[in-house]
Amino acid sequence: MLKKWAERRAERAEAKARALQAQEDERRRQLEAVKSFQESIVTIAHAGAVPEVDWLAVTGLDRLPFRFLKSERPLLILVGVEYGENKARRRTVGKTGGASFRVAKGVSIRAGGFSGTPVHYEELVTYGTGCFAITNKHIYFAGERKNVRIPHGKIVSLEQEGDDILRVTRDRVSGLPEFFSVTALWIDCVLDVLGSASEIDFGRGQPDMRAIPETDAIYLLDDGTDFHDA
Repeated sequence: MLKKWAERRAERAEAKARALQAQEDERRRQLEAVKSFQESIVTIAHAGAVPEVDWLAVTGLDRLPFRFLKSERPLLILVGVEYGENKARRRTVGKTGGASFRVAKGVSIRAGGFSGTPVHYEELVTYGTGCFAITNKHIYFAGERKNVRIPHGKIVSLEQEGDDILRVTRDRVSGLPEFFSVTALWIDCVLDVLGSASEIDFGRGQPDMRAIPETDAIYLLDDGTDFHDA
């Protein structure tokens, strides 16, 4: 009886191992497909062409979350991207001073004043996650709280912060940067496509597609909403 129990246990362990291996093979196949897709997008963008991609077919969407101009075409679209921007703030730092004078029993008057110094600082304000798109003319973001369109011609600098933050500074009155949090899986692809589309030289050389983390969820999207250059 013990022998049969051991055999059944071994069979279950073998079946579990086969299932895990099948899952791993499928995961690798999907990740390789994503890497191949990224590389093709970057290669076409560097060649100055617009990728021929049926974004609705890729994403399974019924409609697009942006409204592109007639003369522009999407190069890359992602979802689950978080948007935020620095805001200029001011607060006053100081102290009160003075003395109390007794004018009657149980009654006193305090004389004095407040002296303070205004302190200016920047605060990062986030607007949640939404859809992010790069076209041959603009950067787009569509979220529940804010929609953004940034013309390539207004971009002053593009920088990567950490593993997954794109810092964009554009020519506007505040001069403060905006931030897009993209997964580490896509950040290199985003920078290469943006660099080619906006003609900004990052000095990055050939695209270096990093290893794809197992935990990264990948989504691609396209668009359809009114936007105004902020």
